[in-house]
Amino acid sequence: MKTNLLEPHKALSPAYKKFNPQSLDIQQFAENLQDCITAINLVDTKNESEEHLKSPIKKFLNSTFYKDNEINTKDRIDLAVYLGNDANSDVGIIIEAKKPSNKSEFPSVTNLNRKAFQEILLYYLRERVDNKNNNIKHLIITNGFEWFFFKASDFYNLFYKEQSLLKEYGQFRDGLKDTSKNELFYNEIATKYIEKVEDELTFVHLDFRKKQVSDFKEKDLVNIYKLFSEVHLLGKGFGNDSNQLNKAFYNELLHIIGLEETKENGKKVIKRKVYKTDDYGPLLENTIFTLEDKDYLNKVKNVPAENKAFNVGLELCLTWVNRILFLKLLESQLRSYNGNSKEFKFLNYEFINGFDSLNELFFSALAKPLKERHARYADKFKHIPYLNSKKST
Repeated sequence: MKTNLLEPHKALSPAYKKFNPQSLDIQQFAENLQDCITAINLVDTKNESEEHLKSPIKKFLNSTFYKDNEINTKDRIDLAVYLGNDANSDVGIIIEAKKPSNKSEFPSVTNLNRKAFQEILLYYLRERVDNKNNNIKHLIITNGFEWFFFKASDFYNLFYKEQSLLKEYGQFRDGLKDTSKNELFYNEIATKYIEKVEDELTFVHLDFRKKQVSDFKEKDLVNIYKLFSEVHLLGKGFGNDSNQLNKAFYNELLHIIGLEETKENGKKVIKRKVYKTDDYGPLLENTIFTLEDKDYLNKVKNVPAENKAFNVGLELCLTWVNRILFLKLLESQLRSYNGNSKEFKFLNYEFINGFDSLNELFFSALAKPLKERHARYADKFKHIPYLNSKKST
């Protein structure tokens, strides 16, 4: 077999490679991983069953990155990491566990085509074909000491798109073969299809038999930390992803607007926050009150009557918040280009003390060249550049 073994850092996304986790997080992760390995070593010494192997692995995952995810068996899957906090959500990670002493069924770097891999292929097809789950992210085979990581996208391209495999799987599933025992699938179906693509399948392999977790170099431990993380295995966002907001800032922003994030069927949903009837503090509640009190909604066309006040109010709020965030970026850039001068620090209550002042800033300053600004605003906005802003607030 021509091995397609990847080093852990090669499997990570370019953006995540640049991410620097906190030292304390790395240390805690290493301790939890070592506890898992120690517990599995004890299980193997006692010659326990595979069922006893699952417990330390589940504990390790729960104690590191997946405390908010349901982790359990599903049908014949040894361990499934769900995308949400209950089994109503989709499975994101499929894990096949084997006892360390069961060497004959466990894959090696030079021979993936063993029973453990054949089993995980069967579970993948059941989940992907029968359960219509297109949210599987990774598949893992482990005995606690050794870990094989496979991308679900590779299984999709190499197995799910192979029509002859799907046809044979369907016949096996529907009882159209001469036996319905799984051994037929493993020995006569899976084996030949795995053999066809084995040289194309990339994977990451970790082996903690050779040395203790603490013996790894710091940079290698950081990559192992990232490899096990929900960012890599489930594709979640992370702190310095340029497309992600800081979590604390994000939550504060929702609170100011008057929204909250909840989970429904394992998916994040942003909803209007529930307040007392006399609580008009949030921006959205104030906006809805004004739209209804001043009868402005009658002037708004092409918006469905159902939840009209909420939809119009939210659109206005998002427009305003986007404008404020834009102004913060503009202020930062102006100060950066002008020696951090306080003269360019305009995003404060003294300079912009309400919506009227914000309106003046956009239409009497940003939307007009300096020479065309009214004398009333010439001095006030002398440090504000012309940006040809024609949008209404």
